[in-house]
Amino acid sequence: MPPLKGIDRGINGNMLKVLEESGHGDRIVVIDPSYSVPEGAKVIDYQGDSSASALVGILRLVPSESVITIMDADPSNEVSNRAGLEFIKSLGGAGLMADLATPLPRLTEDAPVGQVGFYELVNGIEVPTIFVRTRDELAYACATFIVGHSQE
Repeated sequence: MPPLKGIDRGINGNMLKVLEESGHGDRIVVIDPSYSVPEGAKVIDYQGDSSASALVGILRLVPSESVITIMDADPSNEVSNRAGLEFIKSLGGAGLMADLATPLPRLTEDAPVGQVGFYELVNGIEVPTIFVRTRDELAYACATFIVGHSQE
C-alpha cells in the first residue's frame, strides 16, 4: 500500500493502530533513543529521523488536551544545554511553535520537595502512557502531551 496522504512517513501501520487506540487523557511521550523507558511500558518506534518531526506528525493526527511539555536540558552542562536548545529550535523548524512548548527540568537529588521534573511526570503509572521512540541523535529530544477529546 502506498503512503497515506497527509501522514508522516515515519508513522507506520503499527504506530497508527496504537495512536488510534489511545484515549482521552492518555499520555504520549516522544523520546530519543537514550531515554530510559520504564520496564513494562508500551513503546512504539517512529521510523523517521527526528523527535521534532515525530511530535508534529503525531499532533496532526491526535488531539492534544495539554500544553506540550519538553525535557529541559541540564543548565549546568554546556553540552546538554546546547542539545536542549537545539531541540527547541528544531520544533520551530518542524512547524511547532516553540512557545507552545513548556520546558520541564530533569531534577537532581537536591531538587525542592514536591517539584516535578520530566522523568517524574512521564514515568509515573497514574496515566496510561505510550512512549514513541525516535532515532533522533540529539539528547534531550523528548516531549509529552495528554491526548485530548476526539470530538474537539
